[in-house]
Amino acid sequence: MKEAEDERKPAFEKTANLQNEIDDLKKQLAEKEADLKKCGNCYDEMRKAEQLIEQIRLERDEVRSTLNKIPTCVICLDKRVCSILICNNYREFKLD
Repeated sequence: MKEAEDERKPAFEKTANLQNEIDDLKKQLAEKEADLKKCGNCYDEMRKAEQLIEQIRLERDEVRSTLNKIPTCVICLDKRVCSILICNNYREFKLD
């Protein structure tokens, strides 16, 4: 009987060690799955940010196109229309 118990003892220890390894691996798997889920959320956030960047670029291009349609003063090259088509700076210079 004692011999049978001695033979079982290493098997029980080995089984216990293997069970501990299984538990550790399950814990690692759960951590990796949580990390993977976080990465999935990061990718969604990156896609949203890219869409927002593209929207901002489109709005910027629209504003630039509108600004390019504004006439330019031929004297000062300013984007505003000067009074009576004479540059404000030029008019101030003449008055002095």
